[in-house]
Amino acid sequence: MAQQAVRSISDQTATRRAAEPIIDADVHSVVPSVKDLYPYLSEYWKNYIDISEYKRPPTNHTPSGGPRIDALPPGGGPAGSDADFMRAQLLDQWNIEYAVLNPSYHGVAWISNPHFASALATAVNHWTADHWLDRDRRFRASIIVAPQNPEAAAQEIDRAAKHHSGFVQILIPSGSEAPYGKDRYRPIHEAAARHGFPLGIHLGMATDTTPPPSPVGWFSYYLEMHAVSGTLAAMSHTVSLVCEGVFKRFPTLKVVLIECGMSWVPTVMWRLDKDWKGLRHEVPWVDRKPSEFIREHFHCSTQPVEEPDDPEYLQQVIDMVGNEKFYLFATDYPHWDFDSPARALSPLRPDLRRKILYDNAKELYRL
Repeated sequence: MAQQAVRSISDQTATRRAAEPIIDADVHSVVPSVKDLYPYLSEYWKNYIDISEYKRPPTNHTPSGGPRIDALPPGGGPAGSDADFMRAQLLDQWNIEYAVLNPSYHGVAWISNPHFASALATAVNHWTADHWLDRDRRFRASIIVAPQNPEAAAQEIDRAAKHHSGFVQILIPSGSEAPYGKDRYRPIHEAAARHGFPLGIHLGMATDTTPPPSPVGWFSYYLEMHAVSGTLAAMSHTVSLVCEGVFKRFPTLKVVLIECGMSWVPTVMWRLDKDWKGLRHEVPWVDRKPSEFIREHFHCSTQPVEEPDDPEYLQQVIDMVGNEKFYLFATDYPHWDFDSPARALSPLRPDLRRKILYDNAKELYRL
């Protein structure tokens, strides 16, 4: 049924696309309703939800709601909520060898009650294991944690890692109470390093419950926020993680910046190197150029790709980063700004495109 309902491309085109295996580093699975999490919540929290009429974590508001219209499952429910339909429309249609699921509930980071946030995070991870990871070996997933409760987050990372081998990453949103290099987040850094999980920082802001998405306050339109908020936050977290010495304490830790743009990276590296030369006495643990830490410890998903008028400029941006393992391909399925594997990154050298579409994620996530 799901296969028949897919808004499909022609068989000839599908065959051509299937010739190239892909690892998709950013796919969104969606919990249809908070009540789908009831089997994984205590009576206390179920009663808490019923009394408060809680619906879902806070999030930024979009005019369209975010999904591709053709990604709505034929059986009903929100886009990204039906594993069988996603398997047909994304995995089978595009020859996705692995899809890293980033569940929609990373917004638990913005819930003011840290204990409730942690309980929801654990419930989502159980739900993901049962409804996605056990349905198809091609699904892998990020562990949702509540970073406002770092000790509980570390415990949940330990539990989820032991519970299911399909978890490959930890997920927190870019909108946060503080830069993620701060010492308050050390339990999360430590747990990530202990299990060899990358720390995924995904685009996400919430109105009224997080700081504004820009240094000058709130925007009027979603277009403004979508264009720059992820980039601004990713810059801030990157600089914080380097300058706070996180990678000196945890030399194996990797960070993935997801859905935060990709062309800003070289300029931040240059600026940070320049300022470090005059201010290195302030951060003596940063004992080499900051750009070297960024090249070694960070990765960045490609979606959304900034597409210059001259396609050769995209190749130049990647060359300027200086690490061909830095970027990971992502579609952002099932969202409206989905990047088609058939067209994305086409200006790049074939060997580099292969690394970004497949090899880099395979190595990072140990697939």
